[in-house]
Amino acid sequence: MQEPPLPDCGCALFFGFDGTLTDIAAQPGAVRVPAVVPQRLSLLVRALGGAVAVISGRAVAEVELKPRRASKGQAVRAFLDERPFRSRRPWVFGDDVTDEVAFETVLGLGGVAVKVGAGESLAPYRLADPAALHDWLQRAVQSLGAARATKVAQRRTCPAPCNRGTRT
Repeated sequence: MQEPPLPDCGCALFFGFDGTLTDIAAQPGAVRVPAVVPQRLSLLVRALGGAVAVISGRAVAEVELKPRRASKGQAVRAFLDERPFRSRRPWVFGDDVTDEVAFETVLGLGGVAVKVGAGESLAPYRLADPAALHDWLQRAVQSLGAARATKVAQRRTCPAPCNRGTRT
């Protein structure tokens, strides 16, 4: 498997939490979020107009309440019906079996699935561990920032038809 490409402005990014953005911890209170994670996610939120979400797979007793048959795939589909996710290409990053339904969902929608860590997966892309994802996030922020700067420069120099269909 290979490392994922960098996203463009038409993407919506979905991340698992522990095991993906952070190292796995036995209890929610033991999770340690590296300082770079919220910083980079905030920059991505800004660059993608808010189309970034974190989806947890922890058990109900630990952190979340959800219907018995709810899945991360259903969560991604629900997000894609809402602004600012609507009409974007979904990308899902996850580390375990609870992410496989989301991987299947986004691949069926023409999106990108990225497995973080070891193990079999439907995801065609892979990052070794949360630290590798942190590095990828930095490159994604830089790439989206450069793309945004290019669009701004084009708007200043190109006639109006040049900018049709582009997002800001």
